[in-house]
Amino acid sequence: MSTASLYILYRTRNRAHHLRTLKFEQDVSLPLHLSLFNYTNTSVRKLILVGCDYCFNEEECILFNRSPLGVQCEVLLIEVNNRETIIHLVKHMIKLRVLHVRYDAGMN
Repeated sequence: MSTASLYILYRTRNRAHHLRTLKFEQDVSLPLHLSLFNYTNTSVRKLILVGCDYCFNEEECILFNRSPLGVQCEVLLIEVNNRETIIHLVKHMIKLRVLHVRYDAGMN
């Protein structure tokens, strides 16, 4: 994704004041931009990260937990490559009500 595309995406998202669900899908050949977790719109409560052909590692989940999007997230669908990451998500995402995890041990 180009810098210009990211800029347009950020501006659009930050203007969507009533956006409740955010779903990312991408081609496996494209990297997942963790900068998307810097999203500051406070209305998003549900984040769908499965189906984007990406498996989050422990460090990425810790960064996500501390991000504005992670702090406000109530419903999370995510794929991880480490079981301990699941515990970390549950313990540190204080507003989390629903967690759907796809665990892929082969993605270590």
